[in-house]
Amino acid sequence: MKKSTKHNEEHTPDLLAFSPRLVLRGAKCQVEVGFDWLRLVGPRSEASWLRHEVSKRLGRPVSLMQGTKWVQFTGGERYAGSALVLWTDEDREKASSCVDLPGDVLGELHDDDVLTFCREAYAKGFRATRADLRIDFRHDKGVGLTDAIFEACERGELCGAKRFKLHRERSTAGHLLNDGVALGARGKQGSGRFVRVYDKGLEQQALPAGKWQRYEAELTKDIAREAVDRIITADNWRQELTAIAFGAVDFRESNGDAHMDRRPRANWWAELLAVVEPVKLRKPRRPQRLERYIKWVRDTVAPSLKAMAEATSREAAELFMHFATNERAPRHKRRSELVEQWLRWCDDVQPEYGGAIAFP
Repeated sequence: MKKSTKHNEEHTPDLLAFSPRLVLRGAKCQVEVGFDWLRLVGPRSEASWLRHEVSKRLGRPVSLMQGTKWVQFTGGERYAGSALVLWTDEDREKASSCVDLPGDVLGELHDDDVLTFCREAYAKGFRATRADLRIDFRHDKGVGLTDAIFEACERGELCGAKRFKLHRERSTAGHLLNDGVALGARGKQGSGRFVRVYDKGLEQQALPAGKWQRYEAELTKDIAREAVDRIITADNWRQELTAIAFGAVDFRESNGDAHMDRRPRANWWAELLAVVEPVKLRKPRRPQRLERYIKWVRDTVAPSLKAMAEATSREAAELFMHFATNERAPRHKRRSELVEQWLRWCDDVQPEYGGAIAFP
């Protein structure tokens, strides 16, 4: 189901009514927001439903995939526009299926159709592991967003990312071929939020430099999951998507203060966000689990202590106390969550076999 001109005309006025205003060039830009990449992972039992829904929108698969480069999946289908549906063997532990929809595919679908698909997928247990959120700015006199962001990074205003990099390429004749700025990092080095601001007109060879620029937030794992959940359940999904995308980074005055609360938002960034309050999504902190800690002691620490004790003709308990009493003092006196769980657990234990502790 492809987008029509009428579809865009119907949504553009509403979008301009609440989308961020770009005042870098003293005039409003034409603004459009949406998804530029979606990857959803869910139950293996829903693979047939997934294939049906993708085929309904994109047509029959163009090829089958066996032994894919995605090592966790054993088979799959490729559709038009490099869309993928993948699955594991049914008898595999944590068997799953996956759909991967690049920007070229999403660009051919109605926004409402994409949202409907995501809502139905979430209802069946799928969750996003990657979601790229795009905000496109167009202006005949030039947008100026890429330069503004790079200059702000050079002034030390960037917050929410520890690194930035300018990507600029010219031909031997001096013509600008690519222009963009990357904020943050991907993968294990990143925070689940990676931002690119670049000249989409140059990339597509569709418009001269500066007239079409894109702000793109690439969200992964837990942050992608929460972002898509919020967007598909919001009363105004465009507003929510814009707020989450702009919340991936921040720009605040570089006044030497380490506390963000005492660093006012940079004026140019505040003007850009005139009608949107950014929403910053964070990775959930992994809680300490007493059961996991006990398993680690039993499976890792205890066997090593036993082997060391036997090698030196000593008791394991004696060796443990030797190590424990020679450790450095704890970093803080406050009881950890682990200790609190242990105390609550001890309150529930029952004496057994002459007073020996029996864990529930």
